[in-house]
Amino acid sequence: MTAPTPRSHDRTSPCILAAPRRRGRCAVCASVLAPALVLAASLGLTACSSLTKLTESIVSAGAELVGVGKPHPTAPSWKSVTIAAAADANQNSPVALDLVFVRDPALVESLSATPAAKWFATRGDTQRTFPDALGVVSVEVVPGQTLRLTDPAQIHQHALAILAFAAYSSPGEHRERLQPKGEAFLLQLGPKGFTSSDLQPHPTK
Repeated sequence: MTAPTPRSHDRTSPCILAAPRRRGRCAVCASVLAPALVLAASLGLTACSSLTKLTESIVSAGAELVGVGKPHPTAPSWKSVTIAAAADANQNSPVALDLVFVRDPALVESLSATPAAKWFATRGDTQRTFPDALGVVSVEVVPGQTLRLTDPAQIHQHALAILAFAAYSSPGEHRERLQPKGEAFLLQLGPKGFTSSDLQPHPTK
């Protein structure tokens, strides 16, 4: 009796076990995906829908492992940051101000809801606890003073978010989240609070 000829896989069958091709897939995703597909075959998972869902879940898990799709810290495009204190700023008293470059998502959420008074009270502990997650530029201005920061080492630090905290004697949040776009940024310190705005370059005539 002639032995039956083994049937080859039908290339047109929709139920072939194969990982979807993704350009630039990382080694971690591939190493996670391959063993799982072998396991799926050994368990007899032959339904196309089950295989599709399994593959998508594994690829998604692999992407999370390597941080695919997560935001990454970037440097602002500023060429300068100007801090201008009014003549009656902080009720005629010096103002301590911190620019905080935050590189950790959890800290972004936490510090975005932190009043300036609490920030200054816990700044030392926060920096010691998260030494790589924060970059802090601390300055102090007196009423009537204008200070311009241009050092790239200070104003071009990579961050997910940039916050400004001002130590006012009056009650309030005294916190601003700064936009990293634009060529220049302005912080205006008034008697009981401060404002922030980006400075657009003047068109050349």
